[in-house]
Amino acid sequence: MADYSLSDIKALVDDDRGAMGSYGWIILVFLILFAFNGNGLFGNNNNATGGLTQIERDVLTTSCATQKEVLQNRYDAALQMAQLGYQNRECCCDIITASNANTQKILDKMCDENVAKLRNELNLSLQTNLNQKLLNDVVAAIRPCPVPAYLTCSPYSAYNYPWGCCNGVQGV
Repeated sequence: MADYSLSDIKALVDDDRGAMGSYGWIILVFLILFAFNGNGLFGNNNNATGGLTQIERDVLTTSCATQKEVLQNRYDAALQMAQLGYQNRECCCDIITASNANTQKILDKMCDENVAKLRNELNLSLQTNLNQKLLNDVVAAIRPCPVPAYLTCSPYSAYNYPWGCCNGVQGV
């Protein structure tokens, strides 16, 4: 309505009934209310209502900005926690994998040591048996008297029988 000139307003008000037509009073009241309103033609923004409105606007703007920052911080914190959780899972999986590999190496080494020990004991036992057989063969070959078939003693068990192994000879 600020774009209307006075002649335009007069033309609207005249309406062929004189200076104040049937709608003239309504338009005049509207212009008066508009002119004396706090933000109208004669009003200023420094009055208490305008100041409070600006303060309210500033408070709402600041409050909105604060809420936005709080929400952004929460989102960033949640994102960082999720990333940290992922890194922890990845790290723990790497540690567990490395630990399992080291444990398997230790078990393999212990198994190899036990197998080597048992192999040495078997070789020693076989060597001992072979030496015993060889000794028995040598003793049987150099004995002065033959061993009768009914005697089942060996030179090492001759002390078990009172008469001995070789025709009553002790210690042969």
